[in-house]
Amino acid sequence: MERHISDFLVHLDESLPPEDQCKLEDYVRQQPCVVGAGISVDNPHLMVIAYDSACGPAKDILYSIRDEGFRAEAIGF
Repeated sequence: MERHISDFLVHLDESLPPEDQCKLEDYVRQQPCVVGAGISVDNPHLMVIAYDSACGPAKDILYSIRDEGFRAEAIGF
């Protein structure tokens, strides 16, 4: 199957300490279809997630973040 790498921005509606930011990044990177994720150093309320759109929709990744108890919104869709 051919990969189609896309990305999207997630706004985290809460302030997370650095150790929780790392845990969230690790969790997101383990999700199906995700190829990379990182929280902005300059704005820790923003996370960029790169994923294979041929594998599944971005909303599934967002919902998995919410299912873990984080208040998050996708920006731009």
